[in-house]
Amino acid sequence: MKGLKLGVILVVLALVMVLVTACPPAGPQPVKLTVGIWPEANRPEEIKLHEGYKAAFEKAHPGSEVVPAPYTYAVNTFPAMAEAGTTPVLFQTWFTEPQKLIKAGYVRDITDILKKRGWFDAMNPAIKKNS
Repeated sequence: MKGLKLGVILVVLALVMVLVTACPPAGPQPVKLTVGIWPEANRPEEIKLHEGYKAAFEKAHPGSEVVPAPYTYAVNTFPAMAEAGTTPVLFQTWFTEPQKLIKAGYVRDITDILKKRGWFDAMNPAIKKNS
């Protein structure tokens, strides 16, 4: 009988441990936002401006970290970086590239979000036509 009780207690403890470790922690999770449109080192005034954006974002989103990751989009480097998961979260590309990147599964189509926020109608018509 004593062995059965011990066995039940061990099983219950094991289940509790599994449930505790399987559940994500409550509350917002920290976010690391790599910013590819960060200015290069030879542009100190622009860096200072971006550092202000960084500070404001991190203050508004506690636990988040903005990481400068200067990147200039290039068709010969982007696919390999995307496949390796090393592209910056935020980057700038040519206006002719979004559909290619969406089709390849590298980025998400945000047209509906832009329309919902009223930003789509404010975009340059030539950019909308070519992207």
